[in-house]
Amino acid sequence: MLEKFDFSKKEKPPQREVFNEDMTSEPKETAEERERLFAEKFIEENEKQHIPEWEDFLKKVDFPLLKNIFSKLLKQCGIPEEKMNFIVPEKIFSREWEIGAGTYWPEFNVITLSKVIEDKGYNPEIKRLRALIHEEIHAMSKSICIGWSPEKGTFKNQQTGFFRSIYKDAKIQSPVYNDPQKGGTSCEFFAVFNEAVTEKITGELTKEYLTQSNWPRNEIEDYEKEIKEHRHYTYGNIVPLINTIIIKMSLRLKIPRETIWNAIKRSYVEGEKFEDQKIIGLFEETFGKGFLDDFSDLLSPIFAGSEDMIKEFKEKYSLGFLSRRECIEAGLYDKDFQSIYDK
Repeated sequence: MLEKFDFSKKEKPPQREVFNEDMTSEPKETAEERERLFAEKFIEENEKQHIPEWEDFLKKVDFPLLKNIFSKLLKQCGIPEEKMNFIVPEKIFSREWEIGAGTYWPEFNVITLSKVIEDKGYNPEIKRLRALIHEEIHAMSKSICIGWSPEKGTFKNQQTGFFRSIYKDAKIQSPVYNDPQKGGTSCEFFAVFNEAVTEKITGELTKEYLTQSNWPRNEIEDYEKEIKEHRHYTYGNIVPLINTIIIKMSLRLKIPRETIWNAIKRSYVEGEKFEDQKIIGLFEETFGKGFLDDFSDLLSPIFAGSEDMIKEFKEKYSLGFLSRRECIEAGLYDKDFQSIYDK
């Protein structure tokens, strides 16, 4: 497997690429005009660029430090900083309501954020930081937009990280993706895999930012406790699902968990399409035939019906738990036989 994830000396394209339908590069001026119109419409509808809580918080964020942390991750993936797509404060917007905690819009290359619910738990400022970092990670991952459609208000073929959205009239041939002619106006693939990996990376980079920015130690400790209990995750239990996948692949393939996770991170950053038979074979060797096809079909957790789909998927591929034997083999039981595999 892992020769695919070796560092390459080939010239890397920008992390965000935008093409016309004929695969010629979209003129920069066209993209800038689309972004300008988005900003104008957003401010017209919401009367301002930010709600007070985000306006105040963004002034406190050390964006150079945050960009440096992102640059470090890209460098580990063999991608130079100048190829990074990092959303600057001027292209970040906020409003009372948003889909989830926020959204990265590859069509316009902007981030929109929503009001943070201040409940019990760690500092709401850390919740805002996590939401911002989560969306910046989406923007940092490989983004390819093809064929802007003014009528639909989006691109006909779009990829961000692992996630792909394809309109019915777009052509695609792949051993993994199902026929895009199935119902609806568009088809989406690998939504759960994409969000789970994004959220898992978010946990790592948030902790790194908190540490480097000298955040109060007691608040970092509270945050770390939340991480271990998965109560901070926007997307419910899908990060533990990824943890279980990593552990099972590690045991089956005799590859260290850290190597598996680093390979997944790198493939996410590079925009792996899961069309390579070697990659498909690695997942099928561990979980069985059709695993990636079923994984690609899971609905994003923000949609109704997703919870049942994920539950059925976990049951089909024995991903709802780790057996005691698997935990022992992976060294994931402590001396009192308490499972610590989520840590």
